Amino acid sequence: MENVELKLPIEHATIFVVGAGGTGSQLLPFLTQLLANVNEDRDIDLCVIDGDLFEQKNKRNQKCLDRDIGENKAKVTAERYQRIYSDYKISYYDDFIKTERDLEILIKQKEGSMNYVPVIVSCVDNNSTRKLIDKVFHELNDVVYIDSGNGTDNMVGQVVTGLRLKNKTILPPVSSVFPEIKEDTDTIENATGCANNVGEAPQNIATNVMAAQTLFSLLNKLLSFEVIREHMIFFDAFNSTSTVKGIDQNMITNG
Repeated sequence: MENVELKLPIEHATIFVVGAGGTGSQLLPFLTQLLANVNEDRDIDLCVIDGDLFEQKNKRNQKCLDRDIGENKAKVTAERYQRIYSDYKISYYDDFIKTERDLEILIKQKEGSMNYVPVIVSCVDNNSTRKLIDKVFHELNDVVYIDSGNGTDNMVGQVVTGLRLKNKTILPPVSSVFPEIKEDTDTIENATGCANNVGEAPQNIATNVMAAQTLFSLLNKLLSFEVIREHMIFFDAFNSTSTVKGIDQNMITNG
């Protein structure tokens, strides 16, 4: 079946970047510059979410300076780019998303404009947070949810776009595409705890960069051209290749 293109005009939105580590910190320089361009005639702001602190090892694959060590990732990143781009709002939440309510409160704080659409960009490395985002996704009338995931020991990954419009799921989110995410029994406390990072080796930086570039490409199409054309993109950073799964009419009709 022929793939289709979804038109999605966005006038008022908040981009919620959940995770400012390996992939998130690589995405944010591109995303903040994109917002400086599209905000000439629209009202789109940014909220960076992360409860983690920069560590010395993060200099190997994240946007981290010596002076950032020991500081909160979301705070450092948001304040850094707010100094560069003062014509739109960049806020931060310096904690982990531990409950559905945490994310719901952040979204409701940003609501108020007509045609408002939250855009959730997940750059997390655990399924516990993905499950929380999934629940919030299904409770919202209108939302774009783009999730990036990749392995630690290899250089492959995927980006999945979920979409709800007028209280109807048009594109199934990552947890519906990969149901094993919902079956993961790990808790949010274990997933975000300090013990989880002990002895952890960073991913190859090319993996984080390609994940970020893939996210940026989708966000650029959404914000600059107001279209969604891909449901899933599988990438291989070692071989510099991507495989795209588009959107067919059955997904829209049966969503």
